[in-house]
Amino acid sequence: MYLTKSKVRELMEQAERVALDKSTCFTPHRKTGCIIYHMEEDKVIAIGWNGSPTNEFACDRLGDCIRDTRNIPSGSDIHITRAIHAETRAVLIGVAAGYNLGKCALVINKRPCSACLKLLIYVGIRTIYYKHEYNDPFADELLRWYDDIKIEKVTDEK
Repeated sequence: MYLTKSKVRELMEQAERVALDKSTCFTPHRKTGCIIYHMEEDKVIAIGWNGSPTNEFACDRLGDCIRDTRNIPSGSDIHITRAIHAETRAVLIGVAAGYNLGKCALVINKRPCSACLKLLIYVGIRTIYYKHEYNDPFADELLRWYDDIKIEKVTDEK
């Protein structure tokens, strides 16, 4: 079961709004938002954004990005951050609400990193739509192993 292109574009717009409105990242290009969409129930069941677990230590509030301060390249040392990833937050929200995520698709403005991809695989999400690339070669390797995952780059073309 897959989503129509128009539905994916609509959900991608929502994911991008979530990133802009809720992400607490200090660096604009790191802002990430996602939607978990239940394909059988035809509804959004969770949203996620990257940011600190509590606003107390949010990068935008503190005025710096620990990754930028330490010159950590994108896609490496992903554990060195004050934030949890958008996918992690959305999965936690969906599971806490009691949903079977195996019947869901993820729509996200940035391609998932390998850590989040493993989480998505574990909870049964096999359909992923993303807009922007994320440099993580191990995520590509995981996708070769788990060939039942549909991952599709979304463009602005109609």
